[in-house]
Amino acid sequence: MELEANAAPHMFIYVDEAGFNLSKVRRRGKDIIGQRDTINVPGQRWGNITMCAAISRDGVMPHIPTIGPYNSACLITFLDALYDRRLPPQERDLVAPDLPIFVVAWDNVAFHHSTLVREWFAAWSHIIMEFLLPYSPILNPIEEFFSAWRWKVYDHRPYD
Repeated sequence: MELEANAAPHMFIYVDEAGFNLSKVRRRGKDIIGQRDTINVPGQRWGNITMCAAISRDGVMPHIPTIGPYNSACLITFLDALYDRRLPPQERDLVAPDLPIFVVAWDNVAFHHSTLVREWFAAWSHIIMEFLLPYSPILNPIEEFFSAWRWKVYDHRPYD
């Protein structure tokens, strides 16, 4: 409600991270009755790719993959890319009531609360963060995006 009362226009940007396991394959197959089913299953485990992405009313904004889990340092790199994309260099130092305020809405992962991330948001006046309620993925529209994207990744067989 505080954002709605603010005179400056604001735009919500929903951010989330999702992991993709590259060794995910079908463990069972179908074959003719009476014949043995054969399927190639990789013998070793592959790594995970974690993708951080942002979505707003303008569509999908930057998405940065990394091998392994995301942490505060990876998140700062992502936030820098997001800031560069949303605010042109000529508007970064301006202070005007008609400039939009960008609201990053995300879940309550521990590294979202780190001091490094809080200091990054304190340095910029045009972008603020808000946390969604715990255990409420339905409030974050990027969850649906990741759900659809995950199946597209697995359909292209990244393990081959």
